Amino acid sequence: PVSTPEVCGLGSVSSEWDAIDAQLDALEARVASLEAEAHSPVGRVRRHCNAARVYSARFERVPQDYYDRPLEARAKLLGASCVQQMCKSMVMENTAWSGEGDELDPTNSRFYCVVVQYCAKFNGE
Repeated sequence: PVSTPEVCGLGSVSSEWDAIDAQLDALEARVASLEAEAHSPVGRVRRHCNAARVYSARFERVPQDYYDRPLEARAKLLGASCVQQMCKSMVMENTAWSGEGDELDPTNSRFYCVVVQYCAKFNGE
């Protein structure tokens, strides 16, 4: 007589279901994370880059202490061969923009993205 799942071969099926259930939980957590990111500032920038067909942009996740690390360590983390390859970008508002016209006009835009090397100086005035 067959009375236990192990004898029937159901024990291995049960463990396979447990593994599938664990994978499903991990996938659900990843989907929730991606949905949260889609509504984050990074998600909005990513969508805008895709809509504008900017395919050269690369987004990197970095450790929480990224900005506490020396520039050399940050360069290595991002795959840059030296600090001189590293840049920072800042979105700045054109306070002289009158509010008239197309705010996306490159000659008179409301906002500009300024890219500066970390090793360079920038005067925001």
